[in-house]
Order: sequence, then structure tokens, then C-alpha cells
Amino acid sequence: MTSKPTPRPTFTLESFKAFRDKTTFSIAPLTLLYGRNQAGKSTLLRFLPFLSDSLQSGIPVLDMKSPALMNATLKELGWLGPEQARPSVTIEVNNKSYHVKLDAKGTRPYVNVLTVQTTRNRDDNFVVSLSEEPKFLSNEVTAEYQSRDGWTGKLSFRSLLVGGDTLPEEVKAFLSEVEESLTPLQRLQWFHANRIPDGERLVGSRTTRCCSPTGEDLVELLEGRERVIRDASDWLYQTLEEELSLQPQGDGSMRFQLRKRGHEARPVHLAGEGVRSLLPILLAACWAEEKESDSPTMLAIEEPESHLHPTLQIELVRRLIKTVSIGIPVVLETHSVYILRAVQLAILEGHIHSEEVGLYWVDQGKDGDAKLLEIQVDEDATLSNWQPGTFEEEQELSHRIMQKRWEKMKR
Repeated sequence: MTSKPTPRPTFTLESFKAFRDKTTFSIAPLTLLYGRNQAGKSTLLRFLPFLSDSLQSGIPVLDMKSPALMNATLKELGWLGPEQARPSVTIEVNNKSYHVKLDAKGTRPYVNVLTVQTTRNRDDNFVVSLSEEPKFLSNEVTAEYQSRDGWTGKLSFRSLLVGGDTLPEEVKAFLSEVEESLTPLQRLQWFHANRIPDGERLVGSRTTRCCSPTGEDLVELLEGRERVIRDASDWLYQTLEEELSLQPQGDGSMRFQLRKRGHEARPVHLAGEGVRSLLPILLAACWAEEKESDSPTMLAIEEPESHLHPTLQIELVRRLIKTVSIGIPVVLETHSVYILRAVQLAILEGHIHSEEVGLYWVDQGKDGDAKLLEIQVDEDATLSNWQPGTFEEEQELSHRIMQKRWEKMKR
């Protein structure tokens, strides 16, 4: 008897940073976020670790200390253009939805309006608004809420998800569905673009679910996990003819080392930027595949192509598709055409199904607001709704080079 698959949640953001209007997206087994600089790709990706942190028990509504926020306030999380607004978040599962409209008192966030839709009939929605000043405790926010049809009760937020004995039974049941759908986010591992597995700690960043967004604490976290190191080393050897090891130093500390066959080992900090940027991703993928209690359950990676030659970008995609096949969702925020083409080729080669790939294009509107377009990926790897002109810069440059050569020949 096969187990029932975990339902895939859909997220809707409104007045969330650059996303002024309602913006809906879901996380596929492999999700790619494309777009131009400053369009809003990173906002979408960083929402995921922020949500992951805000789902942990004992977090009063939102985890405002989440490293993914970069010390932003709730106001700075909202729309700051004309007609400023506070953010709202909706989580939809099985055609039912959980919606919170957020506000803050000073630096402390609270839920102003809560809407839970458990049927298609809007009249059956559970919609309540704050009716008194919220009480802020170290690990929860509590307040009285009321609805238009006369319901009143005390609700508690020990995470983004509401709690309270006064909640209707159908709401409690749906909250269990929401929690189940969000299971992969519980130990989401986020990496930002500046990955330094042997660098200095980020000032002000607290411990995250798995490792730091830079990967600089992987040395301590992976000590004793020989299979993770071996799997990463095997892939590096097949790809770059380099072996990876974790070796003790004279002062008792541990250090990652790389070694080419026939060469003496050298510390990772003496390797090229490409390998240093790649290692945290590779190690986290191998760690996630172990599926231990403290392993990552999802990877969200900014600019995986950073410092990598196109050939290595393609190999990395193939490696991450293996991670996806083991049941670990992967989200990539990228500018790389090579990553996109590698995914398309993997579909055609049968390594991943087209329905397992989510592809989005983020662009900017006239008012500076972000617009999200979902790109359909067909069975033959064709992209429907793909923006015309995308990735044509290389062709344009080649055309201009040929034109200039022709002009010189005519002189």
C-alpha cells in the first residue's frame, strides 16, 4: 500500500515588498525563478526560509530575527510605493485557504485579520478581526477576536499558524492539513549568493534550521558524517578530479581539504571561488539525501551558477535533480541560461518529469511593483509564455561582432 503524497501548498503574497498586487506561486519538486536584477526573485526565494522560521513553535506570529529578513521591519516587508500597505500571506491547500493580514505595534507583529476558508461557500468562511490590543509575550501573541456573525474568542499565535481552544473544529482540522503540507519547509536550507564554506561568521545572524546561509559552519556540522563527505567527494572526483576530506588541524579544529591525484592536499580556502561557492550546495544536497532527523528537508539556493563555468553549472543541475528524485524539493533563483537548458535536457532524457518542474519569470511594472508570470513546461521541454527576447543578448552581441567585422572588411 503506497502512502498518500503530501499535498503541495500554494502561497499568495500581497503588499509583500515589491509584490504590491496578489502574487500566487507554488513549490514544485524543482522550482526555477528567473527575472532581471531587482525584479523580485530574491524576495520570493527568501520568503521560504522566512516562512520556515516563522512556522517553528514558540515564534510570536513572525520570526523577525530570521536571517532571510536581513533585519527588515514589518513595515519594510510591506509595499513601500504609493499607497503603502502592510503585507498579507495566504496558504492554500486542497482548495482551502489560510489567510493572515499583518500589522505591527512598534517592532512586534500581530495578525489584524484572520480568514480561514474550509468550503467553497464564502458564507462559511471563518473571518475574524482583532477586537482588543494584542498581548505580546516572549513566545506568543494573544488577543480577542470577533466575527461579523457574532463569534468571539481568544486566539493565540505561537507561530504564523493560529491556535486556541475556541477555534471551530473544521478550522482545527484544516490547520492540521496546512501543517502537513508545510512539512518540507520545517528544515529548509537557504543559501544566499555569497557562499563561503570556510569564511567568517555573519554578524547578527542566528542559528538557522540546518546550517548558515553561507555554509561557513558546515565543517562543525558535518564532522563525523563520513558518508556525506564521501558522497560529495565522489561527485567532485568524477566532475573535477578532486577529492574532498575533513581533516584535523594542529590546534584541534577541523578543516575541509581538496586533493588532486598525485598532489598534496590543500585547504579549501586556497581553492578557486567556483569550488568554494559550489561546496555548500553539494554538501547540503548530500546531507539532505541522508534524511536524518537534522538533515535539510528542502534547498533554496540563490545564484547556484555563481563563479561556475557553464560545464559545471550543467553538472550541478544533474546532481540536484538526483536530490529531487530522492524527495528533497529544490528551489533555484538564477540568471543562467545553462541551468534552464540543462533542466530542459533532463526532461527530454527522462531524468525528471515536466510536471515536476515549476518555472517563473519575475518582472517589474511601471510603478516598480513586481509581476510574476508562470511559465508552462511541456512534456517535450517546450516553454509556453516564455518572455520574448530573454537570453537573446548573446545572439545580439554575436550579430554586432559580425556586423563590425563586415564593416571593417569593406573599408
